[in-house]
Amino acid sequence: MGIFVGTKTQIMLSRKPFGTMLPVAFVGLALVLLGGCNSGMDLGTVTGHVTKDGKPEPKLIVNFSPGAGHRGSQGYTDADGRYELIYTLNKMGAVPGQHHVTITPEKKNNEILLSKDVDVTSGSNTFDFDLGDIGTQQKAK
Repeated sequence: MGIFVGTKTQIMLSRKPFGTMLPVAFVGLALVLLGGCNSGMDLGTVTGHVTKDGKPEPKLIVNFSPGAGHRGSQGYTDADGRYELIYTLNKMGAVPGQHHVTITPEKKNNEILLSKDVDVTSGSNTFDFDLGDIGTQQKAK
């Protein structure tokens, strides 16, 4: 145990590292805690194809929106019309339960090409959508 004797500036400088480390420690703790949120949630993997009259539809956004209290999932169709849903940056899939699905063009996300309800289960899910089906095409207003 010692007593620090110095000028006011030396005392302030000696406290600065702790003062800087405290906010960093809080941010680090918050990231660790938030990273664990929903970590026990059982997601269902969701894949599928989007076609129009049997031909693959690339560059579309596939949105799955669950009921209140849960985040949605999103996927993008590749050149083969295939998509896989992403829940978070490091988790694939969607929350089990009923979802409202919308499919929109990548560059015109106010134009809804398909609007439909589906049920996602835990485990593996495959939902293929054909935009040529009667009654599935809608325009957002």
